[in-house]
Amino acid sequence: MSFLPGWNSAATTARLHDIFEIAGIVFLALLVIAEVLAYIYGHQRDQLISEETRVADIAREAETARMRQQLVDAEKAATEAKQNATELQQLRVPRTLSDTQKAKLSTFLTNKPKGHFTIKASATADDARVYGDEIAMFFRDQLGWTVKVDNAIIMGPDISGMWITIKDGNSIPLITEILHSALTFAEFPIRHDVIADPGVTTQTEVWLSIGSKK
Repeated sequence: MSFLPGWNSAATTARLHDIFEIAGIVFLALLVIAEVLAYIYGHQRDQLISEETRVADIAREAETARMRQQLVDAEKAATEAKQNATELQQLRVPRTLSDTQKAKLSTFLTNKPKGHFTIKASATADDARVYGDEIAMFFRDQLGWTVKVDNAIIMGPDISGMWITIKDGNSIPLITEILHSALTFAEFPIRHDVIADPGVTTQTEVWLSIGSKK
């Protein structure tokens, strides 16, 4: 080892010994610090990666939920559009007196007093007049009632369906209840309440109004 500096000098070797011993301690301390810092940063790295993964998972789940909701909304919109198209198509089909309704009217009104009433067909409903004529013809020809049909301008917040109108709610013609019950029994879209209107000609007059199709 004679090639090392100061190898043959006691003072030099003592000094170098102290230097290298101190250097070793310093390097050891640096190593410990480096390992501690490496552990701390490694732990922080793992936490950050875990958090980034968690956030990414949440975002992915949110996107999946959003897409699923969009699919549900699209299916709902398609169903509603189909229903609206069906309802619109049904509204375009003219109303007619079905065989079932005819049979029920005949069954209910057999042995009941015969009466007379006026059908007021809305002039703004395309099928109201034809429908009214069909009902009037059946009541006249098959049931022996006296029925006439007039075109009418019907106004108000709700002019759909069918309803019975009389002049005075305190003086209800007998035929009113019979007619209303018969139409209800035959499943016509007749309103539950009878309407009183001073515009009705006489106390004994009964109007059956036919508005737009429901």
